[in-house]
Amino acid sequence: MAVNKNKIYFEFGNLTDTGRIKEHNKNASIDFKINNGHGFVVCKGIDGKEGGGAIASKIAVNSIKQYFVNKNFTDISKALTNAIIFANYEIYNQAQKNFKYNEMGTSIVIVIFVKDKIYYAYVGNSRLYVLRNNNLQRLTKDHTIVQNLIDKGEIAENETKNHPDKNQLLNTLGLKKEVKFGICKQAIKIENEDLILLCSDGLTNMMNDDEILEIIKDKNTSVKHKALNLINQANSNGGEDNTTVQLIRFFDSSSQQHIELDENNKFSKKSYTKYIVGVIITIVLVLSGYFIYDNLFSNKNESQITSMLKTNNNNKLLVSNINTKTKKNPVSIVTTKTSEKKIIKKNDETKKKSEPFRLTYNLQKGDNFYRLGIRFNLTVSELEEINSIKAIHLRAHQKVIIPLTAVHTIKNGETLSTLSTKYNIKQSLIIKANRLTNDKNLKVGKKLYIPLHK
Repeated sequence: MAVNKNKIYFEFGNLTDTGRIKEHNKNASIDFKINNGHGFVVCKGIDGKEGGGAIASKIAVNSIKQYFVNKNFTDISKALTNAIIFANYEIYNQAQKNFKYNEMGTSIVIVIFVKDKIYYAYVGNSRLYVLRNNNLQRLTKDHTIVQNLIDKGEIAENETKNHPDKNQLLNTLGLKKEVKFGICKQAIKIENEDLILLCSDGLTNMMNDDEILEIIKDKNTSVKHKALNLINQANSNGGEDNTTVQLIRFFDSSSQQHIELDENNKFSKKSYTKYIVGVIITIVLVLSGYFIYDNLFSNKNESQITSMLKTNNNNKLLVSNINTKTKKNPVSIVTTKTSEKKIIKKNDETKKKSEPFRLTYNLQKGDNFYRLGIRFNLTVSELEEINSIKAIHLRAHQKVIIPLTAVHTIKNGETLSTLSTKYNIKQSLIIKANRLTNDKNLKVGKKLYIPLHK
């Protein structure tokens, strides 16, 4: 069933991760609104003589966005061709200005979504898949030595995983003045419940197509969680490289969970109407609350208020300094029973003790919410919630909050066993949080992170 041209909907998930081996993430991704549609890009940076992979991928995504935003194109395929040529020039030109960046480049896969069609182009081994009716189809062909061998029939597809040249690229964006690239021969018409996957080779080197299909075909999982599940599985399988994933789910108006866009990629009249109605309801509720408050309190003199307070508190409150002739003087309320103060204080202390210790942690090289979650016995969503930031928006050396049971200072004679008993937590969790190997690391005075017990 084709998506209604006048009602275009999509759900989007975007995630990148450094992986378990690499120290830095050289990938880049972006999505952006264009006239009548949306653009999606994933890049995997490749170092030059002394680095520059991250720079190349960043230049690429920004160049593609710059080319498409706020412009109208009648021929999207031609626009994609020109956009790639433009991005290639920008990277190559930057590399010529600094010797250490010579030969830097990037793989790239681009999807342009206009009305009910997608157009795509690619360079290198970043891939594009479409999932339709539980059938996963790859739309791109890797520009690699191994793919050439497969095309010639010299090796089989299942022999590529351990092939020594599996990552040797034949085409790279930004490496030379001119670039060879792949582009769709014709646009693909989107159908209801199509799922589009853009990804770097950090995913496809760690997972085969069947593993990818098993994760993304689950209709009860949002695309954001599917993206996270793909990243987690790639890391579980080795996490040898940076991994970047973009998932886009398209669907028609029969679904209630959607982002509704019109042909200009703006909120439709239906969504706008809902927004206006919501604002009106909010205003009415606020005015109603003010009216009730004004009628209940503003027309009563302070003697009436005093009477109400005395009655409601069973004479436990002593009211003083009241001038019944004027409303300008404040009403002073003093608690007469000290026992009530003690109870309140005791409750505050109990509440304070039950709250977790909050560690201010500076992100180190390679840190992300996924890795911190494994280390400190937390989930990515818990870390995102407590820090009010999405995992994909983290920056190097950023300060984040890590909830802990305690930060314990080692005393003479203490072991992992005694700490495990004291805090009712497994030794393995203490070891993981502090990156320990054994009890010999427990020197007196050393501070240990005690993760939350779940």
